[in-house]
Amino acid sequence: MNARAATIKHVELSKGMAANRTVQQVRQSAAVAFRSALQVILVIALTLPFQVLIGVFFDKKINTDWKLALKVGGTIASIWYLVTFTSTLVDFRKYDRINAARAPSFPATSFLTGLYGLTAIVSLALIKGLNAEGDPMWLQLLPLVFVGIAFYAWPRTIHCAELSVWQRDRWGRKTDIPYQSIQAISVSPGGTTTVLGSEVTIEHTPQHVDAESFRHFVSSRSAKPIY
Repeated sequence: MNARAATIKHVELSKGMAANRTVQQVRQSAAVAFRSALQVILVIALTLPFQVLIGVFFDKKINTDWKLALKVGGTIASIWYLVTFTSTLVDFRKYDRINAARAPSFPATSFLTGLYGLTAIVSLALIKGLNAEGDPMWLQLLPLVFVGIAFYAWPRTIHCAELSVWQRDRWGRKTDIPYQSIQAISVSPGGTTTVLGSEVTIEHTPQHVDAESFRHFVSSRSAKPIY
């Protein structure tokens, strides 16, 4: 009976801790999104006086619809807030799964995943629409350029397996570095973490999630310091 009560208490405590962490992550995501949206509002607000100054400089009267500008600016800032809040919160949840995994993976950030994914979807929708309109073939295939850009720029997922860290490139070729073969782990001023093997390297860029956990995991597995 005592063992069962202790188990129930442990489960309830774990749920409580998980709920508190979720609340904390929501608050942090909201704070990050608010600062980002505030920057957008400030940029938009600063551009409006420049329009008046340009008109004065060129001796032209420019009529500025301040109400419309405020509505447009508020709409853009609100959309940016939602996008930033959602992507930040999703990344926080990814951090928890990464820390709990024995063989974690480090994909692109949620913001980039959504951005490149949306680019590909919109491009394919444009191709379908142009085809339905009977436009020339070269024009129908033109949106594939944006699909190619998204495919090329998409950060490839880095996998930390039991014995090695590995990643596939854009053409599916696998780069594998056993932990015992890692020669150095360095961090650039821009935040890119480079894992140097005997012949190849793997880079965890700022476009990948959870750089801190990646560095800790690779360093502890390889027994190599971080420079």
